[in-house]
Amino acid sequence: MQANEIKSARGYHNHRERQRGYIIAVAERLFHRDGIESVTIADIADAATVTRATIYRYFANRLEIAWAVQKQYLDWFHQSLPSEANNELLSAIQRMQVVFIAHRDYFFLFPTRAQYFVQFDTVYANIKDSEQIQELNRSGNMEEDIWMMLVRIGISDGSLLNHLEPTTISAMLHTMIRGLERKLTMSSESFELEFSCSARIVYTNACEVMLRGIAT
Repeated sequence: MQANEIKSARGYHNHRERQRGYIIAVAERLFHRDGIESVTIADIADAATVTRATIYRYFANRLEIAWAVQKQYLDWFHQSLPSEANNELLSAIQRMQVVFIAHRDYFFLFPTRAQYFVQFDTVYANIKDSEQIQELNRSGNMEEDIWMMLVRIGISDGSLLNHLEPTTISAMLHTMIRGLERKLTMSSESFELEFSCSARIVYTNACEVMLRGIAT
């Protein structure tokens, strides 16, 4: 391939990445404002000032765009993890505590992203197409993979109970965090009045209880 052809190919690829990112950004704004289930491909196309055909070059349907927004939020969280989460000199239980704290801080720093996760979970729960569900699971299991890795390390280094089953425990930790965040999100205005305590303290204590339940 000639130098000009390589340059042209790179330019085309960069253009596609920019346009795809722009479509996601526009859809993200609409999803937050109107709700995922209320936004159509036509709405996104109009707001982005592109044709529906252009949208379909990048995404098969609205769900794929909604998932792209969700995945972007998850990617940003993983990129924000402190280096201690990967520090092999620390025990697994110490590294898990770092990840828990990172989850808590991310949740309170970006509450609108947590609100979006609640929206997306509702849409996800209504999916009837098993192939779509499997594809989303393949794309979004990074969080469970992190927990599974740390559980395996913890069993090996003795900081976690040795009878734990990594797949089950990683799914449990992931599910409990997501459930906690959704409860706090859905009752954000009334939580402290209802329970007479800080949502942040409840989040912190819940993580500590989860860790104590699996630690040696």
